[in-house]
Amino acid sequence: MQMNMMEVDKVKDICGAICSISEVYDSVLQLVKAGGTIPKDF
Repeated sequence: MQMNMMEVDKVKDICGAICSISEVYDSVLQLVKAGGTIPKDF
């Protein structure tokens, strides 16, 4: 199966967006844990 360059770029953009969202989510979790404002059973 061959993909043209537009499709490849679209997939890369989607993957990049997902990666940056999960990185932001991870750093938010780190901050919350460091602040101790998260319930232990979260």
